[in-house]
Amino acid sequence: MREEDGQYDEALIYLVIGEERAAVIDGGTGIGRLDRLVMELTDKPYFLLLTHTHNDHICLLDREARYLYTGDIYYTGGVTSYLPGGNHDDFIKSCKRLVDLMPEYDYLMPAHNEPLVEPEQMREMYEAAKGIKDGSITDYTSRRSVATNYDTMIRRYQFSKFSLSVRESLFK
Repeated sequence: MREEDGQYDEALIYLVIGEERAAVIDGGTGIGRLDRLVMELTDKPYFLLLTHTHNDHICLLDREARYLYTGDIYYTGGVTSYLPGGNHDDFIKSCKRLVDLMPEYDYLMPAHNEPLVEPEQMREMYEAAKGIKDGSITDYTSRRSVATNYDTMIRRYQFSKFSLSVRESLFK
């Protein structure tokens, strides 16, 4: 695992070295020369898997190591379901699927901030997303989006290890 210096969102990069080849999971933000770093760490051929593409979240389950690489669907920090193409109902379904897989992993390996997160955080994200949708969670702050169209109003819900921001229009 490597954190990419010099950028604000603390993108994490993972290198998994197998017997015949290696996988780079998430390539950071493009600062520096990832290819050189990988060649310093292994002489095996490698390929790149991108998990954090916001609304097209891709998660990888390594059953042998018992890691779930979560991409952007879970990380400690500010998670969103309001970016263009985002759908909060789909976000809830995805979280539920990952909760159902909990017996198969021991750690979450997010794309940002902190690796080796306890799996119970995935359940907390799922419960938070459901509670926001059904209105049972009511403590939030309203603000304009800074990640997309500034006219988009969002609600930011803060939890112990993460926040979840959703479109204000979800509630109209």
